[in-house]
Amino acid sequence: MNIKSILLFSAFILSLFSCTDNQTIKFGVITDLHYADRETVGTRYYSQSIIKMEEAFSVFKKSKVDFIIELGDFKDMGVTPDKDKTLSFLKSVESVFQSAGVPAYHVLGNHDMDNISKDDFLSNTSN
Repeated sequence: MNIKSILLFSAFILSLFSCTDNQTIKFGVITDLHYADRETVGTRYYSQSIIKMEEAFSVFKKSKVDFIIELGDFKDMGVTPDKDKTLSFLKSVESVFQSAGVPAYHVLGNHDMDNISKDDFLSNTSN
C-alpha cells in the first residue's frame, strides 16, 4: 500500500466522521484473499478465498456494516503466469465482492499487479 492510498483512505474515513449527529459508522475489513483457482500451497488456500470472503460477509451483514474495504492482495495468479487466467480469477472474486449488499472498496496490493497492470486491475473492478 503506498502513501497516497493511505492518505486518500484516511481522508475518506475522516470525512465520514464529520457528521454532527453522532452517527456510528461500521465497516468491514478483509485483506490478503489471494484468490486463484489453483491448488493449496503451504498455508495459501487460494481457491477457498471466496468461501472465506462470503463467511466474512455474513458477519458483516449481522453487524450491519456501512461499507467494506479490501486491503490488497485480492487475487493471485496461476502456477504459470497467464494474464487471461489471472483476469478470470479477478473477475470471479470481484463479482462476489460486489455482491456484498453494501459499498465495497479496494486498496491495491503487490499481488494485484503481479502479472497484470494496474490499469488491468482497475478496469476489471468496480472501484
